[in-house]
Amino acid sequence: MRLPDFANSAALLVGVADYPESNGFGPVPNALNNLDGLRRALSPGGERGFPQERFHLLSNPKAGDGIRAMLEMTSEQAHDVLLFYYVGHGWKIEEDLYLASTTSSPKSIETTGIRYQTVRRIMRGSSAALRIVILDCCFSGIATTGVLGADTGMRLTEKEVTIFLPGDAEGVCVISSSGPEEPSRDSDDSGYTAFSGHFLRALEAGSNSGGQELGAVFRATKERMAQARLDHTPLIAVQGDAHRLLLVDPEQPHPDRAPVDAPQPEPPTVQPVRWDSPLGMFEFPDSESAISVVRLFLEAGWHNLRSDHDGS
Repeated sequence: MRLPDFANSAALLVGVADYPESNGFGPVPNALNNLDGLRRALSPGGERGFPQERFHLLSNPKAGDGIRAMLEMTSEQAHDVLLFYYVGHGWKIEEDLYLASTTSSPKSIETTGIRYQTVRRIMRGSSAALRIVILDCCFSGIATTGVLGADTGMRLTEKEVTIFLPGDAEGVCVISSSGPEEPSRDSDDSGYTAFSGHFLRALEAGSNSGGQELGAVFRATKERMAQARLDHTPLIAVQGDAHRLLLVDPEQPHPDRAPVDAPQPEPPTVQPVRWDSPLGMFEFPDSESAISVVRLFLEAGWHNLRSDHDGS
């Protein structure tokens, strides 16, 4: 059991809620509530949570390139823990998993979404000691392909052992909301998607009881989902010690954390900045935190950027 070295860790949370129904994917209205709940849980500020300047939120990306570019930047920032979370539509083509953007359809997702193999490659290239991937989408269990551990309920994946864990990295943990052939429900009837709502409750319960390792949070999530009689089962693939990580410091006070059952954002003490780029909406705690991302897109040739401040 150990905490992240938060000062040297980074996270990217991606949520896709808005899909034109004509494209073949329905909207996922609770996706952005997931981002807000995880932001409150994982980035409380101070020295005992992911630093705000390296805790990135990307909502409704318009192309897979936006996800790829942000993940590449985030992976370069992380030297201890690198966390990637995605909620939205997942689609299976043969044995490959694709994560959708707002412009994706089942027919176009290979060019408008991002292939999980690309996510895997970027995560593999990071210098982070621990790499965590959490996918809340249909068919997400493709990312954990392997054999099921008989007594632990964890999936140990030979493929991950050979290509996902380079150099002196301590470990990898991949969590999926459903199996390789299963859909994932978009609601838990309390404002979140089914998997992420139960994951947040398990995370909060573990924090309130003195801290709980990621593997234990997963098992608690799985039990909660079974009690709710959901028609899909979460999976976990583990290599090394990544499942022993504490994502939330139990000693960190969270005065601004809203109850899990009421996903309503509270007024921030510092007005956030939102950049509506051609690739999606980015949210930052302040203007200074946005500079590195804006520079990234300018260097990549994306010049049509405009900014909006909440409340303006």
